Amino acid sequence: LAALGIVGPPSEDDAEAVRAARRRRALYETASQLVGPFIDAHEELRASRSLLAEYGAVVLVMLAVMIGALVMGFLMVDDKESRAIEALGVSPLTLVQYLLARGFFAVVFSTVIALISSAILAGTSVNYALLLVGFLVSSFVGIVIGYILGGFANNQLEAIGLIKVVMFAYLTIPILTIFVSESWQWAFYLLPNFWMFKIFETLFVEQSGPVGFWGATGLTLATSLLYLLALAPLLRRRVQLRFA
Repeated sequence: LAALGIVGPPSEDDAEAVRAARRRRALYETASQLVGPFIDAHEELRASRSLLAEYGAVVLVMLAVMIGALVMGFLMVDDKESRAIEALGVSPLTLVQYLLARGFFAVVFSTVIALISSAILAGTSVNYALLLVGFLVSSFVGIVIGYILGGFANNQLEAIGLIKVVMFAYLTIPILTIFVSESWQWAFYLLPNFWMFKIFETLFVEQSGPVGFWGATGLTLATSLLYLLALAPLLRRRVQLRFA
């Protein structure tokens, strides 16, 4: 075409424009290679921060249950230290009535804390109807802990020492299961706090786990009741009240 005079030979300006375009493209590719990893790392950091906040909400709700359990346990210990339990022993009060009264107070107290903290952290992103159901069921785990503290500890110093062991079993073990392979999750199936953790993980982190929300709710209730039945003879001896 250049020989026919239709298209002239490329000028120096056109050649310079092509070289400039190539330099810009090479510069862009170099910048992408340098900056790309930082962009990917930033996105991963944003995702991890979001996940950390969600698991933080799970831990906070579990701590609310623990606070109710501590209040319940220390009330029972105070009854022992002040010898109020001896006065109750000659009253018409039964062991079941006494434990229900202490457990009801712990449930109401911790429920208020959990709902307020969830509203602050999660806002409207969580289903509060399911949260309330899950929390009421999880309160049985708190009652188990309260009965352990009130049953085994004879004074507040013993209760404080027992809390260190209970806190590890209650909160640390479920958190560690995040890093345990699913093929080994069965090792924690008899722990009610494991299923309790799965309840709130389903609601806040949106990970359904091995059995989903309702399955975890049922297993939390079932395992908690098993522990309460196992603790009943101990509490009867330690609290010294008529069973019924």
